[in-house]
Amino acid sequence: VTTREYDLGAGIDPLVMIAGAQVATDVRGILFLPQGAGHFGSQHFPLVVFLHGNHGSCRVVNPNGQLPDDNHNELALLGHCEDGRVEVPSYRGYDYLASHLASHGYAVVSINANLGIAGHEGTTADPLFIMARGRLVLKHLAQLYQASSSIEADIRFGIDLRGQLDFSHVGLMGHSRGGEGVRA
Repeated sequence: VTTREYDLGAGIDPLVMIAGAQVATDVRGILFLPQGAGHFGSQHFPLVVFLHGNHGSCRVVNPNGQLPDDNHNELALLGHCEDGRVEVPSYRGYDYLASHLASHGYAVVSINANLGIAGHEGTTADPLFIMARGRLVLKHLAQLYQASSSIEADIRFGIDLRGQLDFSHVGLMGHSRGGEGVRA
């Protein structure tokens, strides 16, 4: 299995946060591909997209080996973690499943929804940012489609995806609010 972390940048995107929230979101995540992927024209892989649930965006790492304290939301709210805290990698919670699926011929993307979405209660127009989560999934899919259907190599995802993704076979899966987001 080949894995690639990607970060296509952050900003205020009115297509994601259309409920009037002036909150930055980003297109970040991790891509899992079957071994040998990334060679133009090799084969099309069905695509599976994962979206994590609503969790704290920053954690205090406990030096004594105790469980980390993940109950801080300043990354979602401010765009950075406070001193002594690091980002919670909620989008990496599906690594075991993503790796297994990729080893069986699937391309898998796990989306990081921490910036601007996780930890927020939303707005009156979009309670809990469920619709924003769904639109974030669509934004990732649009960027992946563009990279896969490009005539020239597009390595924004860390690998040449031309002709690699089969958009006639796409599966979506999310946990908790991530499940509501992929359903939206």
